[in-house]
Parts: sequence; structure tokens; C-alpha cells
Amino acid sequence: MRRRLGNQRHRGGELQTPDIKNDIEDETIQDDIIGEVGSTDTVWRDIEYATEAIYQRISDPVDTERYFRVQITAQKISRFRSATEPVVVYSDPVQGEKELVKITVTYEPGDGGTGTAPESRIIDSGDKLSPSMNTFTRASADDGKVFTGWLLTLNGVTAAKPSGTAVENGTLVEANDVALRLTAKPAADAPPSVTLTAQWGTATVIYVAADSRGDDNNPGTKESPVKTLAKAYSKLDANASAQTNVVELLTDYTLKDRFWENLNLYRNVTIRGQGKDSTKITFNLTAVEAKGQVFLQGDMIFDSLTLSMNIDFYLMCSGYNLTFNENSAMVNASKYGSDGPSTGVPSGTPAHRF
Repeated sequence: MRRRLGNQRHRGGELQTPDIKNDIEDETIQDDIIGEVGSTDTVWRDIEYATEAIYQRISDPVDTERYFRVQITAQKISRFRSATEPVVVYSDPVQGEKELVKITVTYEPGDGGTGTAPESRIIDSGDKLSPSMNTFTRASADDGKVFTGWLLTLNGVTAAKPSGTAVENGTLVEANDVALRLTAKPAADAPPSVTLTAQWGTATVIYVAADSRGDDNNPGTKESPVKTLAKAYSKLDANASAQTNVVELLTDYTLKDRFWENLNLYRNVTIRGQGKDSTKITFNLTAVEAKGQVFLQGDMIFDSLTLSMNIDFYLMCSGYNLTFNENSAMVNASKYGSDGPSTGVPSGTPAHRF
């Protein structure tokens, strides 16, 4: 016997296909899951990719109006005679789920973290979640630890990226990362939930001062800062994340080129100032020469500063991740975007990860 499950799928309710057994080796049996919206046979429709013996789909609000059933097609095929006519039978219909399954999402401060948590959420199974920006701080402000991302704990839930790739329990995800689709598992032992726990790591911090204190022969400490971003990048770890590579500006800074002086190094970095009203990064763009474009050469986070150009400009991510924390600002940035996979965001958006 050959048994082939059809390539149909539906997105709600639970349906068990009959257990079909037959000792005839040359019989073909095909199972299809089909669904309807109304109550007559004329509106039944195939549902793509339903290949499981027990199939439970993600609920949606119209499921209480829908019924689903399995169509079984059997046909005897022999090497010595023509195939018989197909025989089609149907399982009893089942009604879609009457309630949407809810998933609770909470945030924890992690080891050494404290402060106010990002707002907890309750979302429907099948909805997407983009992790919130971190609002926790360190209980010991001078321990040198910085937020590096959220540890994902899934309880009765599966998670997947937009591409469909599964995200495993215990994965580290970043704030404002790609939206994850969360789906409650059927027959979970406890209410489905997701916990995001703040993770903390040691950062390398290089200080930059554009005034007389700065010298590129200095070690880059707060007491002996370097003078240029380029020199600061050279002291950062080439394999570290933007969360643990930090350049802190002690003064305003004027960019030397439109690649953040990072063209050949490709460092991921947080550029941190002393406050958006206290630290400004400027660059006198020429519209003809630069076409109003400034290019990232690695993942970049702007924190506690204002980015101000002399003309309307684009920030070109070129496939890298860009984040503006809420205590940062932009001037003359009516739009910023990417020639890579990112999308443009209106001016005034306080924080965004492309």
C-alpha cells in the first residue's frame, strides 16, 4: 500500500485524519484537508500544505464560522489492468476553534539588572512580536556591564523568523530585532508564555574628545581620550557586537567622511554622547558630491546625542542594523533608509532597528 498525504493546509481548528490501513500494495490513497465558510458542499475548498495526521491551525477570528473535513481519495491501480475509478469519501466535519489562544509576553531584568521592565503584552497565537527596547539598568552603575540582548524562553510556544526559520528556546535576540511569529503549541501543559530576560556583558569603551584633550596617541580612557573616531574604532574588537563596542564622545564631533571614518575597519559600535542636548555630531555634506548619503560600515547604535547634517540626508544601512535610542535625535533627516534590506522610517521616530 502507498499512502500519500495531500499538500493541503488550513489555519484553525483541530482535525484528525482517519487511520487508513490496506494490505493491497498497488492501492493509492490520498488525504486532503478541506474547509468551508458556509454550510453547503459547493463552498468546500482545498487548504494548502496540510500534511499532518492531526492538524491544528492557527486560529483567526472567523474560525467560529468555519468547518473542516478530510477528503480521502482511493484508487486501485494494477500492473495488469486499468485503474479503477477513484472512490472519494469524507470525514465528519469539525468546527474551528471558538477562542483565540493567548500568549503572555513578559520581561525580566536578568542577573544584576534593576529598574522598570518594558510593558508586558498579551498577543494572539500566530501574531508577531518585535522585542522591546531595554528599560532596565544595572543595580551597580559602575560595574562596566551593558545590555547585550534578550534571552528568549519559550513555554508552550514556538517562534519563527519571517523567513520561516525556527528560533530555538534560549536564543539571544536583540531589541527591536526582526518580528518573531509566536504560535501556541497544541495541548500545552500550562498557559503559553514567552519570557525575555535581559543579558549583560562587559563593554569596551573608548573615549573621544575633539578638543585639546584629545590625542590619537592617547590610550582612549576618559582621562586620556583619543581625538578621532577612526582611532577609536581601531581599538575596538572586530568580532564584538554594537552593544559591547562603545565609543563615548566627550565633545561635539564633526565627521571626517561619510563612512563614519569606519570604511576599512567595519566595526559594530554604539556611539554615545553626553545627552541629546549636550553632544552633537555634524557633517557638512555637499549634495552634489555626497548625494545626501551617509553610509554605515557595521551595526550602529546612537545613544544620548543629536545627529545633525547641513542638508536633508539619508542614512544608508547597506544591510547593517541601525538603532536610535529614545534619548537621541536627528536634524535634517526627513528620511533615512538603506540600499540593503532595510526600509525607510519617517523623521521623528525615536528608536528603530532596520
